[in-house]
Amino acid sequence: MTPTNTMFADFLANIDAEGRVGRTPVDPVSTALNVYICDYAASSEDQVYFGHGALVDFGYAHHRYAQSQTPQGEGLYVFSPAGNSGNYLLNSTKRPARDQGPIHGYLPKFLLAGWHQVEPRSHADRPPYKANNRSTGYQESGLAGQLLSKTTFVAPVTFRVSDVEFSSNLPDTGIFAAAFGGGFDSANWPGNPTAVNNVPGSPQCQKFPGDEGRRCVVRVPFGSAGQTSR
Repeated sequence: MTPTNTMFADFLANIDAEGRVGRTPVDPVSTALNVYICDYAASSEDQVYFGHGALVDFGYAHHRYAQSQTPQGEGLYVFSPAGNSGNYLLNSTKRPARDQGPIHGYLPKFLLAGWHQVEPRSHADRPPYKANNRSTGYQESGLAGQLLSKTTFVAPVTFRVSDVEFSSNLPDTGIFAAAFGGGFDSANWPGNPTAVNNVPGSPQCQKFPGDEGRRCVVRVPFGSAGQTSR
């Protein structure tokens, strides 16, 4: 868009339609299913640079999946020693989805007993799910074709759940002078940067190769999270 504003977008779709799924030598066409699957994802991301090291990166992503299986008719499904017949008993659809919206910012660095970089972050997530199952019934037959049992289903089963999740944090990455980092034992640091304190949600300190006793990087996270379901 502009040298200081960059936008990305993508879209992916996958559609699959199959007929007579489940047909075998002992399962005729009437017992097979027609299966339809539609899966697509779309997202966009925008990066805006304000100068002096300030940048905001935000976006939106949507993913939806739909699957249905449909029998050849509404007759009862028949189990017998000679093989199955009739129509498959389950007619179902399910539609899970997901919406996501992340925001990540970089504030200008400032000097306070060392350089600081504050990165406010926020993320929202909504994964709804819907399903609908409709069953006819089935019966069992004996060797001579006599009816042994019969089961029918009356009401369809509908399932729906909605959930919203969100989180935010405000980490501060500071590079301090040797006077503030001298309390750490450099003998415990290998050649690569290694977190001295790696407990989630607690400050972390790292020493970098070539900085023997010169600086220490401290990350202090602060954040919150929440969730609602119904």
